[in-house]
Amino acid sequence: MKKISLTENALENHGELFPNHESKLQETDPEFIEIFDNWAFDEVIRQSKLDVRTRVLMILGSTIASQALGEFRIMVGAALNVGLTPVEIKEVIRARSTRLGSLTRLFRLGTQPVSPKLFSSHLEASDWKSIGSRSCPGC
Repeated sequence: MKKISLTENALENHGELFPNHESKLQETDPEFIEIFDNWAFDEVIRQSKLDVRTRVLMILGSTIASQALGEFRIMVGAALNVGLTPVEIKEVIRARSTRLGSLTRLFRLGTQPVSPKLFSSHLEASDWKSIGSRSCPGC
């Protein structure tokens, strides 16, 4: 396997969002990962004035707007890794869903997409109950 050359910033920023992540794509397409990770986790961030929490909140909102449920679920974990709370994440969902319509229709799901399963690696079941009882609009 070809050794890829990631910048120090790319490694640090990627590790902050996705600690201990082992990329399967790095094994099959190391050139792509080298180009993409250096761009997404170094060049883009270096040119931004946003702090990591604000940037991740915006990414969460954009994944909802683009109906990218898989990416949204991945970014929920990243959001929790950088210190966002489940309440803050739910507020992004509420804000986006009021402008875009029902999340059930957006994601074509039969159940509410904000569930303890999304937060399971970061919260105990008892923690989920303390988040709040308001349901997602339109769900």
